[in-house]
Amino acid sequence: MNATLAKEVNKIIDEGKKREYRLDARPCIGAEGYVFGHSDAGKAIVLCLNKPDTIKAYSINVKKWMWAEEEGFTTEMMITELKDEIFSEIPLKSAIEHLI
Repeated sequence: MNATLAKEVNKIIDEGKKREYRLDARPCIGAEGYVFGHSDAGKAIVLCLNKPDTIKAYSINVKKWMWAEEEGFTTEMMITELKDEIFSEIPLKSAIEHLI
């Protein structure tokens, strides 16, 4: 994993532990990134390596994601065809706040 991405992933994991959130953290498949879910709140975010050492954060519309999965969309299709409906760019510094 890219060092800059690893640093940001660890920040979110540490902040989640401080707040006693039960976070699910998984690496993205097919891309350099990490997905975080907070099942108690029903929310999720993703951190992605955009350019060397540039990290972008996005909130995920979980209901829309689940609908797309049920309709047979692949993750790649969701990213290319439903990007604006499922993902919203958020400030990296406050990404943990989007899991509340």
